[in-house]
Amino acid sequence: MKITTDMLIQVQIAADVVLLIALLFFFRFVSLSTKKKERGLSEQSLAEFKQLLEDSKQLSEEFVDAIESGRRSLQGILHAIDEKEKHLSNLIEKSESLTSNDNPKNNISKEQGYQKVLDMATEGISDQKIADVLDITEGEVKLILNLHSHQRKIIE
Repeated sequence: MKITTDMLIQVQIAADVVLLIALLFFFRFVSLSTKKKERGLSEQSLAEFKQLLEDSKQLSEEFVDAIESGRRSLQGILHAIDEKEKHLSNLIEKSESLTSNDNPKNNISKEQGYQKVLDMATEGISDQKIADVLDITEGEVKLILNLHSHQRKIIE
């Protein structure tokens, strides 16, 4: 879920509405209690009200700071994801250019690779070891060796 500025503003508005309702309830409570006593606000009630206001102010400032911190963190994550996406795109382009059959340089390297397979097999190195060293599959090594063996039989 993507958190937008509009969503954060809506959350802040909802918090303000709840705070306003609480204040109205408190004023209503104070109003009813003063009518009963006919004396006005006591010093203790006034101090409690001031403390409530200070606490509300502090909590709303902390909430805004937390939202801003989260937004900055999300922007950092988004930037990192964009960088990784660019890097992956570059890697895909490189791999596509290396695997292209239209590239004559690639065909030369394949021929050299085939010769390396034959040379290593002549030295007695196992198919699995050849595949690991040349970074190809064992099936490809076996195919190259079988084709070479078949060509030798045809020539003889």
